[in-house]
Amino acid sequence: MSPHESDRRHIERQIAYARPIVALLALIALLEQIPYRNAHRTIYFLIAYLFLAVVALLFERMLSGLTWHLPLACDLIALGLFIYLSPTTVPAWFPYLFVCYAAGIRWGLRVAFPMAGGLALLLVMITAVKGDVHWMRVMAWLGLVGATLAAGGGSAFLGDLSRSFAAQNELLARVNSTMQVDQGLSESLRLLLEELTQAFHTDGAMLVYRDSDLERIFVWQLRSGESERLIPENLALTRADGFLLDDLDATICWNSLVNAGAGFGWDRRDGRTLKALPRLPSATQQVLALRSFMSVSFEQMGKPAGRLFLLNGRRAFRREDLMWFERVARHVGPSVENIFLLRHLRARAIEGERSRISRHRQKYSLLFLVGISVSRMCALMFHAPDGIKRRQHRSSPQQGRLRHAGLA
Repeated sequence: MSPHESDRRHIERQIAYARPIVALLALIALLEQIPYRNAHRTIYFLIAYLFLAVVALLFERMLSGLTWHLPLACDLIALGLFIYLSPTTVPAWFPYLFVCYAAGIRWGLRVAFPMAGGLALLLVMITAVKGDVHWMRVMAWLGLVGATLAAGGGSAFLGDLSRSFAAQNELLARVNSTMQVDQGLSESLRLLLEELTQAFHTDGAMLVYRDSDLERIFVWQLRSGESERLIPENLALTRADGFLLDDLDATICWNSLVNAGAGFGWDRRDGRTLKALPRLPSATQQVLALRSFMSVSFEQMGKPAGRLFLLNGRRAFRREDLMWFERVARHVGPSVENIFLLRHLRARAIEGERSRISRHRQKYSLLFLVGISVSRMCALMFHAPDGIKRRQHRSSPQQGRLRHAGLA
Protein backbone atom coordinates (compact mmCIF):
# COMPACT_ATOMS: atom_id res chain seq x y z
CA MET A 1 0.00 0.00 0.00
CA SER A 2 1.33 3.42 -0.95
CA PRO A 3 1.80 6.07 1.77
CA HIS A 4 -0.86 8.41 0.38
CA GLU A 5 -3.40 5.59 0.15
CA SER A 6 -2.66 4.78 3.79
CA ASP A 7 -3.33 8.44 4.72
CA ARG A 8 -6.66 8.40 2.92
CA ARG A 9 -7.76 5.22 4.61
CA HIS A 10 -6.73 6.61 7.98
CA ILE A 11 -8.90 9.70 7.44
CA GLU A 12 -11.88 7.62 6.30
CA ARG A 13 -11.38 5.40 9.34
CA GLN A 14 -11.69 8.50 11.52
CA ILE A 15 -15.11 9.20 9.99
CA ALA A 16 -16.20 5.60 10.49
CA TYR A 17 -15.21 5.63 14.18
CA ALA A 18 -16.61 9.10 14.85
CA ARG A 19 -20.09 8.25 13.53
CA PRO A 20 -21.17 5.87 16.36
CA ILE A 21 -19.50 8.09 18.98
CA VAL A 22 -21.48 11.11 17.78
CA ALA A 23 -24.72 9.12 17.75
CA LEU A 24 -24.08 8.00 21.32
CA LEU A 25 -23.33 11.56 22.47
CA ALA A 26 -26.52 12.84 20.85
CA LEU A 27 -28.49 10.08 22.58
CA ILE A 28 -27.00 10.96 25.98
CA ALA A 29 -27.70 14.69 25.44
CA LEU A 30 -31.29 13.93 24.45
CA LEU A 31 -31.89 11.79 27.54
CA GLU A 32 -30.47 14.58 29.69
CA GLN A 33 -32.69 17.23 28.10
CA ILE A 34 -36.06 15.50 27.60
CA PRO A 35 -37.86 12.76 29.59
CA TYR A 36 -38.17 9.41 27.85
CA ARG A 37 -41.94 9.56 27.44
CA ASN A 38 -41.72 12.83 25.46
CA ALA A 39 -38.95 11.74 23.11
CA HIS A 40 -39.34 8.02 22.58
CA ARG A 41 -39.49 8.34 18.75
CA THR A 42 -36.29 10.36 18.68
CA ILE A 43 -34.57 7.90 21.02
CA TYR A 44 -35.57 4.95 18.84
CA PHE A 45 -34.28 6.80 15.80
CA LEU A 46 -30.93 7.51 17.47
CA ILE A 47 -30.60 3.87 18.56
CA ALA A 48 -31.25 2.78 14.97
CA TYR A 49 -28.69 5.31 13.69
CA LEU A 50 -26.17 4.07 16.26
CA PHE A 51 -26.76 0.49 15.16
CA LEU A 52 -26.34 1.50 11.49
CA ALA A 53 -23.08 3.31 12.33
CA VAL A 54 -21.66 0.25 14.12
CA VAL A 55 -22.69 -2.05 11.25
CA ALA A 56 -21.09 0.31 8.72
CA LEU A 57 -17.90 0.37 10.79
CA LEU A 58 -17.71 -3.43 10.94
CA PHE A 59 -18.54 -3.73 7.25
CA GLU A 60 -15.76 -1.31 6.29
CA ARG A 61 -13.30 -3.24 8.44
CA MET A 62 -14.33 -6.52 6.82
CA LEU A 63 -13.95 -5.03 3.34
CA SER A 64 -10.65 -3.31 4.04
CA GLY A 65 -9.38 -4.28 0.59
CA LEU A 66 -12.16 -2.24 -1.05
CA THR A 67 -12.71 1.52 -1.01
CA TRP A 68 -16.37 1.44 -0.03
CA HIS A 69 -17.60 3.91 2.58
CA LEU A 70 -21.03 4.88 3.84
CA PRO A 71 -22.16 7.87 1.73
CA LEU A 72 -22.30 11.19 3.48
CA ALA A 73 -25.80 11.72 2.09
CA CYS A 74 -27.03 9.10 4.58
CA ASP A 75 -25.68 11.22 7.46
CA LEU A 76 -27.32 14.34 6.03
CA ILE A 77 -30.69 12.58 5.78
CA ALA A 78 -30.27 11.25 9.31
CA LEU A 79 -29.47 14.76 10.58
CA GLY A 80 -32.58 16.19 8.91
CA LEU A 81 -34.81 13.48 10.37
CA PHE A 82 -33.28 13.96 13.80
CA ILE A 83 -33.88 17.73 13.71
CA TYR A 84 -37.48 17.09 12.66
CA LEU A 85 -38.18 14.44 15.31
CA SER A 86 -36.27 15.93 18.26
CA PRO A 87 -38.23 18.14 20.67
CA THR A 88 -35.07 20.24 21.17
CA THR A 89 -32.20 21.14 18.86
CA VAL A 90 -29.43 20.97 21.46
CA PRO A 91 -28.57 17.26 20.86
CA ALA A 92 -28.50 17.96 17.11
CA TRP A 93 -25.25 19.88 17.54
CA PHE A 94 -23.26 16.65 17.74
CA PRO A 95 -24.38 15.18 14.37
CA TYR A 96 -24.25 18.70 12.88
CA LEU A 97 -20.57 19.11 13.74
CA PHE A 98 -19.84 15.57 12.55
CA VAL A 99 -21.52 16.17 9.18
CA CYS A 100 -19.57 19.42 8.71
CA TYR A 101 -16.28 17.68 9.52
CA ALA A 102 -16.98 14.75 7.19
CA ALA A 103 -18.09 17.11 4.40
CA GLY A 104 -14.85 19.06 4.76
CA ILE A 105 -12.89 15.82 4.30
CA ARG A 106 -14.84 14.42 1.37
CA TRP A 107 -16.11 17.51 -0.44
CA GLY A 108 -13.71 20.27 0.56
CA LEU A 109 -14.20 23.60 2.27
CA ARG A 110 -15.87 25.29 -0.72
CA VAL A 111 -18.84 22.93 -0.44
CA ALA A 112 -18.73 22.21 3.29
CA PHE A 113 -18.77 25.84 4.48
CA PRO A 114 -21.96 26.93 2.63
CA MET A 115 -23.58 23.69 3.76
CA ALA A 116 -22.57 24.44 7.36
CA GLY A 117 -24.09 27.93 7.03
CA GLY A 118 -27.36 26.55 5.71
CA LEU A 119 -27.61 23.93 8.43
CA ALA A 120 -26.74 26.50 11.12
CA LEU A 121 -29.54 28.79 9.90
CA LEU A 122 -31.93 25.85 9.83
CA LEU A 123 -31.04 24.85 13.39
CA VAL A 124 -31.56 28.36 14.74
CA MET A 125 -34.84 28.86 12.85
CA ILE A 126 -36.22 25.59 14.19
CA THR A 127 -35.10 26.62 17.68
CA ALA A 128 -36.96 29.91 17.28
CA VAL A 129 -40.08 28.19 15.93
CA LYS A 130 -40.14 25.76 18.84
CA GLY A 131 -40.03 28.69 21.23
CA ASP A 132 -36.57 28.29 22.68
CA VAL A 133 -35.57 31.72 21.32
CA HIS A 134 -38.05 34.60 21.03
CA TRP A 135 -38.29 36.27 17.64
CA MET A 136 -37.93 39.72 19.21
CA ARG A 137 -34.46 38.94 20.53
CA VAL A 138 -32.81 39.57 17.18
CA MET A 139 -29.31 40.14 18.49
CA ALA A 140 -29.30 36.91 20.44
CA TRP A 141 -30.69 35.12 17.37
CA LEU A 142 -27.94 36.50 15.15
CA GLY A 143 -25.31 35.64 17.74
CA LEU A 144 -26.60 32.07 17.90
CA VAL A 145 -26.45 31.80 14.11
CA GLY A 146 -22.89 33.12 14.13
CA ALA A 147 -21.77 30.76 16.88
CA THR A 148 -23.36 27.78 15.16
CA LEU A 149 -21.83 28.74 11.84
CA ALA A 150 -18.41 29.25 13.46
CA ALA A 151 -18.58 25.80 15.05
CA GLY A 152 -19.68 24.11 11.84
CA GLY A 153 -17.23 26.08 9.71
CA GLY A 154 -14.40 25.22 12.10
CA SER A 155 -15.23 21.53 11.86
CA ALA A 156 -15.39 21.79 8.07
CA PHE A 157 -12.03 23.61 8.04
CA LEU A 158 -10.41 20.83 10.10
CA GLY A 159 -11.80 18.23 7.73
CA ASP A 160 -10.60 20.15 4.69
CA LEU A 161 -7.18 20.55 6.32
CA SER A 162 -6.90 16.78 6.76
CA ARG A 163 -8.03 16.29 3.18
CA SER A 164 -5.50 18.81 1.84
CA PHE A 165 -2.71 17.21 3.87
CA ALA A 166 -3.48 13.80 2.39
CA ALA A 167 -3.70 15.25 -1.15
CA GLN A 168 -0.39 17.10 -0.76
CA ASN A 169 1.34 13.99 0.53
CA GLU A 170 -0.05 12.11 -2.44
CA LEU A 171 1.35 14.65 -4.89
CA LEU A 172 4.76 14.69 -3.20
CA ALA A 173 4.86 10.89 -3.30
CA ARG A 174 4.00 10.90 -7.03
CA VAL A 175 6.63 13.56 -7.73
CA ASN A 176 9.26 11.56 -5.86
CA SER A 177 8.37 8.44 -7.82
CA THR A 178 9.19 10.21 -11.11
CA MET A 179 12.85 10.64 -10.12
CA GLN A 180 14.15 7.15 -11.02
CA VAL A 181 17.81 6.60 -11.88
CA ASP A 182 17.13 3.72 -14.27
CA GLN A 183 14.71 5.85 -16.32
CA GLY A 184 17.34 8.40 -17.24
CA LEU A 185 17.32 12.17 -17.05
CA SER A 186 14.94 13.00 -19.91
CA GLU A 187 12.25 10.51 -18.93
CA SER A 188 12.43 11.48 -15.25
CA LEU A 189 12.01 15.17 -16.09
CA ARG A 190 9.15 14.40 -18.48
CA LEU A 191 7.27 12.51 -15.76
CA LEU A 192 7.98 15.30 -13.26
CA LEU A 193 6.66 18.03 -15.56
CA GLU A 194 3.63 15.92 -16.45
CA GLU A 195 2.73 15.49 -12.77
CA LEU A 196 3.04 19.25 -12.23
CA THR A 197 0.79 20.13 -15.17
CA GLN A 198 -1.89 17.73 -13.93
CA ALA A 199 -1.67 18.88 -10.29
CA PHE A 200 -1.86 22.62 -11.07
CA HIS A 201 -4.13 22.37 -14.15
CA THR A 202 -1.85 24.09 -16.64
CA ASP A 203 -1.27 23.68 -20.38
CA GLY A 204 2.47 23.16 -20.02
CA ALA A 205 5.54 23.11 -17.82
CA MET A 206 9.22 23.87 -18.30
CA LEU A 207 12.49 23.25 -16.48
CA VAL A 208 15.50 25.50 -17.08
CA TYR A 209 18.91 24.38 -15.80
CA ARG A 210 22.14 26.37 -15.84
CA ASP A 211 25.22 24.14 -16.15
CA SER A 212 28.15 26.07 -14.74
CA ASP A 213 30.72 23.49 -15.88
CA LEU A 214 29.65 23.58 -19.52
CA GLU A 215 28.57 27.25 -19.37
CA ARG A 216 25.33 26.39 -21.12
CA ILE A 217 21.58 26.54 -20.40
CA PHE A 218 19.39 23.48 -20.94
CA VAL A 219 15.62 23.85 -21.37
CA TRP A 220 13.13 20.97 -21.13
CA GLN A 221 9.59 21.94 -22.14
CA LEU A 222 6.47 19.78 -21.97
CA ARG A 223 2.99 20.48 -23.31
CA SER A 224 0.09 18.88 -21.50
CA GLY A 225 -0.83 15.50 -23.01
CA GLU A 226 2.51 14.87 -24.74
CA SER A 227 4.24 11.55 -24.10
CA GLU A 228 7.27 11.80 -26.41
CA ARG A 229 10.80 11.81 -25.07
CA LEU A 230 11.96 15.32 -24.18
CA ILE A 231 14.99 16.67 -26.01
CA PRO A 232 16.48 19.71 -24.25
CA GLU A 233 17.36 22.93 -25.97
CA ASN A 234 21.02 23.83 -25.59
CA LEU A 235 21.44 27.59 -25.25
CA ALA A 236 24.31 29.92 -24.49
CA LEU A 237 24.62 31.69 -21.14
CA THR A 238 23.79 34.97 -22.87
CA ARG A 239 20.19 33.72 -23.04
CA ALA A 240 20.00 33.39 -19.24
CA ASP A 241 17.94 36.55 -18.75
CA GLY A 242 15.33 35.23 -21.15
CA PHE A 243 14.62 32.14 -19.03
CA LEU A 244 16.10 32.66 -15.56
CA LEU A 245 14.54 36.13 -15.15
CA ASP A 246 17.83 37.67 -13.99
CA ASP A 247 16.96 36.83 -10.37
CA LEU A 248 17.03 33.21 -9.22
CA ASP A 249 15.83 34.14 -5.73
CA ALA A 250 12.50 35.52 -6.97
CA THR A 251 9.29 33.48 -6.67
CA ILE A 252 6.96 34.91 -9.31
CA CYS A 253 3.43 34.58 -10.65
CA TRP A 254 1.97 36.47 -13.62
CA ASN A 255 -1.76 36.03 -14.25
CA SER A 256 -1.72 38.45 -17.16
CA LEU A 257 1.08 39.65 -19.42
CA VAL A 258 -0.93 42.20 -21.40
CA ASN A 259 0.41 45.74 -21.09
CA ALA A 260 1.36 46.32 -17.43
CA GLY A 261 0.11 42.85 -16.53
CA ALA A 262 -1.08 41.48 -13.19
CA GLY A 263 1.09 39.42 -10.89
CA PHE A 264 2.68 38.99 -7.51
CA GLY A 265 5.79 37.45 -5.98
CA TRP A 266 8.28 37.45 -3.15
CA ASP A 267 11.91 36.73 -2.30
CA ARG A 268 12.26 33.04 -1.54
CA ARG A 269 14.92 33.68 1.13
CA ASP A 270 12.91 35.91 3.48
CA GLY A 271 9.40 36.07 1.99
CA ARG A 272 9.65 39.80 1.36
CA THR A 273 7.22 41.04 -1.29
CA LEU A 274 8.87 42.12 -4.55
CA LYS A 275 8.04 45.65 -5.63
CA ALA A 276 9.30 45.13 -9.20
CA LEU A 277 8.49 41.69 -10.59
CA PRO A 278 10.94 40.22 -13.12
CA ARG A 279 9.29 39.52 -16.44
CA LEU A 280 10.13 37.32 -19.40
CA PRO A 281 11.18 39.17 -22.56
CA SER A 282 8.56 39.69 -25.25
CA ALA A 283 10.41 37.40 -27.66
CA THR A 284 10.34 34.54 -25.15
CA GLN A 285 6.65 35.18 -24.44
CA GLN A 286 5.83 34.91 -28.13
CA VAL A 287 7.87 31.74 -28.60
CA LEU A 288 6.18 30.06 -25.63
CA ALA A 289 2.73 31.57 -26.42
CA LEU A 290 2.41 32.70 -22.81
CA ARG A 291 -0.77 34.03 -21.23
CA SER A 292 0.21 33.39 -17.58
CA PHE A 293 2.89 31.53 -15.67
CA MET A 294 4.34 30.70 -12.26
CA SER A 295 8.06 30.25 -11.67
CA VAL A 296 10.12 29.06 -8.71
CA SER A 297 13.80 28.18 -8.27
CA PHE A 298 15.38 24.87 -7.35
CA GLU A 299 18.78 24.42 -5.76
CA GLN A 300 21.93 22.46 -6.44
CA MET A 301 24.73 22.34 -3.88
CA GLY A 302 22.84 24.89 -1.77
CA LYS A 303 22.65 27.49 -4.54
CA PRO A 304 19.93 28.26 -7.13
CA ALA A 305 20.69 26.29 -10.26
CA GLY A 306 17.57 26.69 -12.37
CA ARG A 307 13.85 27.34 -12.55
CA LEU A 308 10.60 25.43 -12.79
CA PHE A 309 7.80 27.03 -14.82
CA LEU A 310 4.07 26.30 -15.01
CA LEU A 311 2.69 27.81 -18.20
CA ASN A 312 -0.80 29.02 -19.10
CA GLY A 313 -2.99 28.09 -16.16
CA ARG A 314 -6.59 27.10 -16.92
CA ARG A 315 -7.68 29.41 -14.11
CA ALA A 316 -6.14 32.39 -12.35
CA PHE A 317 -3.29 31.46 -10.03
CA ARG A 318 -3.59 32.33 -6.34
CA ARG A 319 -0.99 32.97 -3.67
CA GLU A 320 -1.77 29.54 -2.21
CA ASP A 321 -0.91 27.94 -5.57
CA LEU A 322 2.45 29.72 -5.70
CA MET A 323 3.25 28.79 -2.10
CA TRP A 324 2.38 25.15 -2.79
CA PHE A 325 4.45 25.19 -6.01
CA GLU A 326 7.40 26.60 -4.08
CA ARG A 327 7.07 23.83 -1.50
CA VAL A 328 6.98 21.18 -4.23
CA ALA A 329 10.13 22.66 -5.79
CA ARG A 330 11.95 22.56 -2.44
CA HIS A 331 10.83 18.98 -1.93
CA VAL A 332 11.87 17.74 -5.37
CA GLY A 333 15.09 19.80 -5.51
CA PRO A 334 17.39 17.16 -3.96
CA SER A 335 16.06 14.47 -6.31
CA VAL A 336 16.61 16.68 -9.35
CA GLU A 337 20.10 17.49 -8.06
CA ASN A 338 20.91 13.79 -7.75
CA ILE A 339 19.70 13.13 -11.29
CA PHE A 340 21.90 15.91 -12.67
CA LEU A 341 24.90 14.75 -10.62
CA LEU A 342 24.42 11.25 -11.96
CA ARG A 343 24.34 12.71 -15.45
CA HIS A 344 27.65 14.47 -14.80
CA LEU A 345 29.19 11.28 -13.39
CA ARG A 346 28.07 9.29 -16.40
CA ALA A 347 29.44 11.92 -18.78
CA ARG A 348 32.79 11.92 -17.00
CA ALA A 349 32.88 8.13 -16.90
CA ILE A 350 32.18 7.97 -20.63
CA GLU A 351 34.83 10.62 -21.30
CA GLY A 352 37.38 8.71 -19.17
CA GLU A 353 36.57 5.45 -20.95
CA ARG A 354 36.98 7.11 -24.33
CA SER A 355 40.37 8.51 -23.25
CA ARG A 356 41.46 5.08 -22.05
CA ILE A 357 40.38 3.46 -25.34
CA SER A 358 42.19 6.20 -27.28
CA ARG A 359 45.42 5.63 -25.31
CA HIS A 360 45.19 1.89 -25.86
CA ARG A 361 44.64 2.41 -29.56
CA GLN A 362 47.69 4.62 -29.80
CA LYS A 363 49.77 2.10 -27.82
CA TYR A 364 48.71 -0.87 -29.91
CA SER A 365 49.07 1.10 -33.14
CA LEU A 366 52.66 1.96 -32.20
CA LEU A 367 53.41 -1.66 -31.32
CA PHE A 368 51.85 -2.74 -34.59
CA LEU A 369 54.00 -0.31 -36.56
CA VAL A 370 57.13 -1.43 -34.69
CA GLY A 371 56.27 -5.05 -35.43
CA ILE A 372 55.82 -4.26 -39.10
CA SER A 373 59.21 -2.49 -39.21
CA VAL A 374 60.95 -5.43 -37.51
CA SER A 375 59.26 -7.87 -39.86
CA ARG A 376 60.39 -5.89 -42.90
CA MET A 377 63.99 -5.74 -41.64
CA CYS A 378 64.00 -9.49 -41.03
CA ALA A 379 62.51 -10.11 -44.44
CA LEU A 380 65.14 -7.92 -46.09
CA MET A 381 67.93 -9.73 -44.27
CA PHE A 382 66.53 -13.15 -45.14
CA HIS A 383 66.19 -12.35 -48.84
CA ALA A 384 69.54 -10.49 -49.16
CA PRO A 385 72.26 -11.96 -51.55
CA ASP A 386 74.90 -14.27 -50.07
CA GLY A 387 77.75 -11.83 -50.75
CA ILE A 388 76.04 -9.12 -48.71
CA LYS A 389 75.35 -11.55 -45.85
CA ARG A 390 79.03 -12.68 -45.83
CA ARG A 391 80.23 -9.07 -45.78
CA GLN A 392 77.86 -8.32 -42.91
CA HIS A 393 79.01 -11.34 -40.89
CA ARG A 394 82.74 -11.21 -41.85
CA SER A 395 84.93 -9.77 -39.15
CA SER A 396 88.42 -8.44 -39.38
CA PRO A 397 91.29 -10.04 -37.39
CA GLN A 398 91.42 -6.94 -35.17
CA GLN A 399 87.68 -7.26 -34.36
CA GLY A 400 88.22 -10.98 -33.61
CA ARG A 401 91.03 -10.21 -31.15
CA LEU A 402 88.88 -7.56 -29.46
CA ARG A 403 85.92 -9.89 -29.22
CA HIS A 404 88.20 -12.61 -27.82
CA ALA A 405 89.46 -10.11 -25.22
CA GLY A 406 85.90 -9.18 -24.36
CA LEU A 407 86.27 -5.59 -25.60
CA ALA A 408 84.11 -5.89 -28.72
